[in-house]
Amino acid sequence: MMRLKSSFKRFLAIFILFLLVPFVLAQDVQSDLLGRINTLRASLGRSPYSLNAALSAAAANQANWMASTREISHVQPDGSRPRDRAQAAGYGSTWVSENIYIGSDASANSAWTFWINSPVHYAGLTNTSYQDVGIASAATGDGWWAFVLVFGNPGGAPAIQSSSGGNNGGQSSAPSGPPPWVVGVDSVGNIMHEVREDDTWGDILLDYGYTWDDLPRILELNGREFTDEGTRTIKPGDVVLIPPWGGTYTPTPEAETAESQATEPAQSVQAMN
Repeated sequence: MMRLKSSFKRFLAIFILFLLVPFVLAQDVQSDLLGRINTLRASLGRSPYSLNAALSAAAANQANWMASTREISHVQPDGSRPRDRAQAAGYGSTWVSENIYIGSDASANSAWTFWINSPVHYAGLTNTSYQDVGIASAATGDGWWAFVLVFGNPGGAPAIQSSSGGNNGGQSSAPSGPPPWVVGVDSVGNIMHEVREDDTWGDILLDYGYTWDDLPRILELNGREFTDEGTRTIKPGDVVLIPPWGGTYTPTPEAETAESQATEPAQSVQAMN
């Protein structure tokens, strides 16, 4: 009888340990990737990202979907994009973008290696427009791993509140006015973005929560062609039009003043990435 009780206790301990393994691994991945990100940012003289609970929940949603389907996309079948998932998780701003990675027997190291060698993903790691990050990973029983980073700026355009409410996921501040590179809006409500030093289209897409898939239509809005390198290039001081996600954008009085001083998007030459 005593031997039976001892065997049961041993089995129970092993079972509990087995249940805890995914949680421990997830915590290790978060700590590992957050450390890598902020070490990289420190080497460039940039402020560290703060780990945000709501963005991590949005990242977990995406990682679980990717791992279960092995799909590589920022858009889930229900049409949700990074900003939608962040809002659903309680993040109070729609200024959000996402890095993803999936592979067989993948690791945090392989995800990191991919991200730092991809210009548009590297831009998310080092972007000065974001303050928060969510980190998550998910695995399948046959060795597939998905890794997701969700970047956010709590001072971005405010999210529309749902009737069910929600918490702010520990975000640090309430939404504020637009950043200085938003110089106004055009007559139909498109945001007028002034290109900064070293800006690429990848940086600009991330600034407003868009992905690389959105580039062709944004280029078209600006009278540029994706297939024509000459018209898709930009230089500091150019003003490009970016459609707001909510359909409208209300600038501060300062931004309205700046609108009259802005120029039309220029057709200038600078490397895209």
